Amino acid sequence: MKRQRLQADARRESILVATAPLFARHGPEGVTTRQLAAAAGISEALLYRHFPDKQALYVAASQHAARQDNLDNAVPEGLPPSTYRLALTLHRLAEQLTSAAREILTRQLGQSLLGDGRLAQEHLARLECKLLPSLRADLQAAYTCKDIASPPQENIELWLIQHLFFGLQLHALPERSPLDYHTPRFELQQRCVRFALRGLGLKEAAITREYRPEQLSGTPRS
Repeated sequence: MKRQRLQADARRESILVATAPLFARHGPEGVTTRQLAAAAGISEALLYRHFPDKQALYVAASQHAARQDNLDNAVPEGLPPSTYRLALTLHRLAEQLTSAAREILTRQLGQSLLGDGRLAQEHLARLECKLLPSLRADLQAAYTCKDIASPPQENIELWLIQHLFFGLQLHALPERSPLDYHTPRFELQQRCVRFALRGLGLKEAAITREYRPEQLSGTPRS
């Protein structure tokens, strides 16, 4: 019985992995159950054994992709709140939130924002829980050492940074980008980070001192 359960869980997992890209690109209305079953390498009848209908599969596939979005390593371990940790965290976020590996989730979030917004709301709630307390602590530390005139009193500026990174990734989704920035992708990410640090109120001298992307290896600085 336990072996059968494990096999069923593995089959369900494989269906979610196989169908998520179709849902992300076409939405639930733009793909048929036959296409979904073919992508998973199974029959429609077997598909319905695991999911009662297409909408249930769409919800499960969207939630599955969202759960794979691990941002826990965006905040460096072993570092106290500081201006440097703020810069390093934003650098990592820029890399992760605009990564090609996030294409499926980015498309799903776009679909969600054009629909009921539920998946996007859940995703932003996870970001708020995982990242915002650390970022606010860093801003307070930056204020204490006079790298910033005053820390933002609300989370609006932090959300605007998320919107910036998300928007950059959205523009990278089409096979042919709608805008040629005439700059390499990594440099564009770095410019976004500097733009974000300025938007948070950091002094230019502090940005120059603490944000040196060419030296960042992801290893906490002592």
